[in-house]
Amino acid sequence: YSSSLMASTIFSGSVLDENLLITFPFGIAMMIFSKEILSLFYGVNYESGAATLAIFTIGVMIQSISYIISISLAAARRLDLELKVMTTSTVVNIALNFALVPQFGIEGAAFASLISFIVLSGLSAYYANKLFSYRPEKQEISLFLTLIVTSLIMYFIRANLALPLDQIKVLSNGNGILLKVIGLFSLGIMCLISLLSFLLISILLKCYEKEDITLIQKVTKRIPIISSRSEFIKKMFSAGVPK
Repeated sequence: YSSSLMASTIFSGSVLDENLLITFPFGIAMMIFSKEILSLFYGVNYESGAATLAIFTIGVMIQSISYIISISLAAARRLDLELKVMTTSTVVNIALNFALVPQFGIEGAAFASLISFIVLSGLSAYYANKLFSYRPEKQEISLFLTLIVTSLIMYFIRANLALPLDQIKVLSNGNGILLKVIGLFSLGIMCLISLLSFLLISILLKCYEKEDITLIQKVTKRIPIISSRSEFIKKMFSAGVPK
């Protein structure tokens, strides 16, 4: 393989989609339930950092996109472009930290990281377009719509249906261990709802390709608890492949 051919193989819609499918559902849960996560693991004194965690989580989800693109640039042996991208995003991050941290503290630092992640992703996509004529595919755009819709669903659940922390504390009767167990169970349920919502919406919006279905079938066959359902899972996700 030539370096450019290897890069285009790595930088495929299928590889990118799998990366987003793994990152987005759990990132959504961390973003929406950031306050509950901090309170559960570190105590109520850390709840004020919820906005910081949410902002940084958004940045990580954006960075997960540019990561695959960066691999394609490395595979094409364009380390000069990688260096330009990393240098620019680092300079932006440092400059914004100097500008925002004195006034906004840790939230300013998180926002600076978010902007630098956006710059990193934007520049990576720009150079990928120049090298490989990259354009976001329909499935990738549908995945972003899935992200938005799932986030709105989880926000609605948190605002109206999720078990509040004060009720969890009442149920635990002051028992710290029981509090963590109940809290972890509640957050686990929310993560599961986020994952199932994301998968269902992604199927409805036709976010998958045939390569995705092949990979999903291979993975499910290796997981003992669901291996017997691999054909059913294949048919379910096949409904998300555009005809």
